[in-house]
Amino acid sequence: MNVTVSRSKAADDAAKSNDFQLEMNFYNQAKESVKSAFSMIDNEPSLAFRPSDYFAEMVKPDDHMTKIREKLLNYQKRKLKPNLNKKLTDKKKTVKVKEPNEMMFEQSIDEQSNSGTVRKEKNHRKKQENKKIKTNELKKKKTYNSKKKRKLKIGN
Repeated sequence: MNVTVSRSKAADDAAKSNDFQLEMNFYNQAKESVKSAFSMIDNEPSLAFRPSDYFAEMVKPDDHMTKIREKLLNYQKRKLKPNLNKKLTDKKKTVKVKEPNEMMFEQSIDEQSNSGTVRKEKNHRKKQENKKIKTNELKKKKTYNSKKKRKLKIGN
């Protein structure tokens, strides 16, 4: 597919000293070549589509390429599977509750049991316990260092 476009010599001579004009010439030339390419594609639509057996043009045999295609499809399925599992678990977490006026409301389990606040309290307790452990370790180090210094002073 040849998409070359002819241009005028007068425009080239004028553009040599003017950078803006040179850029405009490049732009116009690209625009004309794209227009001609689109007209070629409109005339012959088979240029724009990939053949269904595009693997056939490769060096490897058809058996090998079918294996590769199967591997690609399996890889895509494996990628989508965790998302499906996640959606299913999210669906299980939502519970439908009927109100007296027969309307359906969705409430999540977290809202019903206030497990979110329970979780926050547990995290807060863990943080406080970790702080206590760290302070105790620091105190032990300080007392160890002070005993060491005393021994050094006594020895001198």
